[in-house]
Amino acid sequence: MKTTQIVFLVIGILVLSCKQQNTINKEPLESLEELKSIPKYLYATPDSWKEIEENFSGKGKFASVNFLKFKPMADYTGIEVSNKQIGKTGKEVYKHYIKLVEEIIEENNYGRVLYFGESKNFFVGPEDETWDGFILVEYESVQDFKKFIKSDEYKKISPHRAASLDDTRLLPSTRFLID
Repeated sequence: MKTTQIVFLVIGILVLSCKQQNTINKEPLESLEELKSIPKYLYATPDSWKEIEENFSGKGKFASVNFLKFKPMADYTGIEVSNKQIGKTGKEVYKHYIKLVEEIIEENNYGRVLYFGESKNFFVGPEDETWDGFILVEYESVQDFKKFIKSDEYKKISPHRAASLDDTRLLPSTRFLID
């Protein structure tokens, strides 16, 4: 698959995954407290693991589109990991983390990172929803995705993810079979 096709695929997924919202009459956030109350996500829940298993097992290649919001500065408070990236931005630490992720995925034939890029505002979508970047990763199967996440190699590097991200979303996907 060519890079251009991958980018259009990701854009299509982004557009389809956005909730339709009327932002014309939407009031801006009233206070910092309101902003703090917006839920943030960094980890999967037991229910989401169960849903991935039920909906994606046995269906071949499995992809994840990850929307990323970086911390201004990486924060390792309470996080134990070797090779802390002290004094770096969340974006810089996430780039370091992705290099390590790519090595693990490719060395173990779990799949590959298809695209990692910056973003800001949606072309089509909510005006008040922005993401700093996204990454598209393709795994050979949902079982390979699970092996990767549960591997000792990944557990050693995953604290960099927590130190670098302020918020994230992961949208799982399998291929449509085109008739």
